[in-house]
Amino acid sequence: MYFVYDPNGDGFIIFDTEDEAREYADEVLDIERDAAIGDEWSSDVEGLCWGKIAEQLVSFNVEPDEDDEDIADVYIDYRFEKV
Repeated sequence: MYFVYDPNGDGFIIFDTEDEAREYADEVLDIERDAAIGDEWSSDVEGLCWGKIAEQLVSFNVEPDEDDEDIADVYIDYRFEKV
């Protein structure tokens, strides 16, 4: 899994492949380049980035200790796991 973060466009987008993410990031950079007037680029252009997602959040059920009366029978928690 790969991502692109475009602060002036769609924000955070996930891609299946490195090539898709890089191609999209290059397209966004081209759009920013075309929109730049002379030496004046958008102040957010330096926030454009792409990369590999190493871990993601997954949910799991937790059963509380029997002595804890204040917590429901089962509740959901989250943890990071490698992609």
